[in-house]
Amino acid sequence: RPQVRVGSALSTERLRCGHTFVELSVVLVLFSVVMVAISGVLVGQRRFYLVQAQVAEQRDALRIGAAVLTGELRDVSSVGGDFYAIAPDSVAFRSSRGYGVICGVSVKQLTLRLLTGSFGASTYDSALVFVENGSDTALDDEWRAVHVERVRRGEGRCPDGRAPDFKLVVSQEVAGATTGSLVRAFRPYVYKLYSGSDGSWWLGQRLRGRGIQPVAGPFANPDLGGLRFEYFDDSGARTTDPHAAVLVGVSLRGWSLGRVPSLAAPDFYSDTLSVFVYLRNS
Repeated sequence: RPQVRVGSALSTERLRCGHTFVELSVVLVLFSVVMVAISGVLVGQRRFYLVQAQVAEQRDALRIGAAVLTGELRDVSSVGGDFYAIAPDSVAFRSSRGYGVICGVSVKQLTLRLLTGSFGASTYDSALVFVENGSDTALDDEWRAVHVERVRRGEGRCPDGRAPDFKLVVSQEVAGATTGSLVRAFRPYVYKLYSGSDGSWWLGQRLRGRGIQPVAGPFANPDLGGLRFEYFDDSGARTTDPHAAVLVGVSLRGWSLGRVPSLAAPDFYSDTLSVFVYLRNS
């Protein structure tokens, strides 16, 4: 039988199945180029996401701050004496907290049905009671200010047969207040920026004699215009008189908590929002 030697041929075929060093180098270079391109895309996407997240957070803070301040200021009456103090970087006023209707009057006690909000009896809680002065002219009627000394449980019945919600003990007898008259509850608040423990600046609400309650933020340092108020009288001129203001301009400048990435160098993100508010009875 003829003998066939195939060992050397198989060995040659096995050697021919491998790759040369040049081929491997080309593959590695192409792989590196692809990975660098993918990394660049991922880094760009991360930078875009971080910037958009900061933009969204800042706009939310600006909207919340503007909504709170405009909502409060819209209910303030300068001619009614609601302003305690006005300044370029802060404002203090009597803030409306609730409404009630009188069910009964007894010396310095007003029995009420709650319409909305709440009534308190802290050191600085007050109320305005609508008083009819017995004149045929509605212009003679007035809102009379009283201090709320205590809130008690309501007793008896209202004219509609339902039980009252509570009873207010006030600082003085309100002559002219009758069943059906409205009562408005107030608390004195100050709105301004304050520095938090992390060094950021936040819009805060402070009740007289108490700590600051954060509302929104962070905002720019007050020296950089984080919060600015402008007050205008009925002629459109700027004023510093709390009783003459009829229009208030509010400007907020947001500020990111940390530096955000950019093509040049990481930096803080900032945005601004300005609104104008006409005061009640202005």
